[in-house]
Amino acid sequence: QGFLRDDLEAGKPELFSQVMANLGTGLFLESSHRRLQVSEQFVSLAELAVTPGLPQKGELELAQLLRNHFAQEKDPKVHQFTCDALVLLLGHWLESGDLERLGALVQDLSGSPLLWVPGTKIWKEESLQKVLEALARKDRLVHLLPALYEFKGEELVKKVFPLISRMGEPAARALVHFLDGDTTQSQRRRLIDALRAIGAPAVPALRKALESPRWHLVRNAINTLRDLGGHPSMEDIARCLFHSDVRVRAAAAHALRDLGGGALLLDALAKVPADTQVEVAMGLGQMHHFPAVPAISELASGRGSMAHRIEAIK
Repeated sequence: QGFLRDDLEAGKPELFSQVMANLGTGLFLESSHRRLQVSEQFVSLAELAVTPGLPQKGELELAQLLRNHFAQEKDPKVHQFTCDALVLLLGHWLESGDLERLGALVQDLSGSPLLWVPGTKIWKEESLQKVLEALARKDRLVHLLPALYEFKGEELVKKVFPLISRMGEPAARALVHFLDGDTTQSQRRRLIDALRAIGAPAVPALRKALESPRWHLVRNAINTLRDLGGHPSMEDIARCLFHSDVRVRAAAAHALRDLGGGALLLDALAKVPADTQVEVAMGLGQMHHFPAVPAISELASGRGSMAHRIEAIK
């Protein structure tokens, strides 16, 4: 690797291309022991992509070999080194903002099960998921934020959201972490849009966010779960009807209304603070949840403030 690094730093990539070609044939030898020795070298070659950097042609050659070997390798032990090299190369592209090549290679890896050697599907799917989880680490995914915040329209939809969506739940955990940070309103909107793009795999991270002491994060999590149609999360949202912040309680009432959580709203009506009773009663009314009529009638004729009683009558 030392000679290769020196040549690359001197602007002489010819030796790298020659080594790539020679090692590339070794990845498809019959002996798994020989393939293991070769695949170990590709981790070192991928490290060169990070420092001092490879010419574009060299990166593409490396990517193609790793992609082909990912599909064709039969031994999980050999395959692991290919995955390690992929993480290095993909991580380098992520950190340098090369989303086009990053997205293309991730798409190729994700869309190639038909090319995989028979009998390897289960463990290769697990390997691919581990590669994507490594990319979704907060210290790596933070490099995607400029594109998420700045891209618009088709560029955002085609380059950023598909990549985040493919990373799934690990990316959702990182996005929730960023959502809890020092962000502007427009940045928070983009983070929430990205969580929506992930869809159902984002639900566990959002449910965990409901436990946050920061009211704004809880409210954003409630609203995003509502948008995702978070029926499995309705009981978690219902507990937020008793949150210390009235804005969170209102968001929870609105979410349960939209999700069809009439029974949960009715159960909470007599227990929530007075200012939230109005939100809950209005939600039940808008849902036409007829089992709530006696409880709302009692609220309308009770000892609450005139304003609250009027809202209950409405």
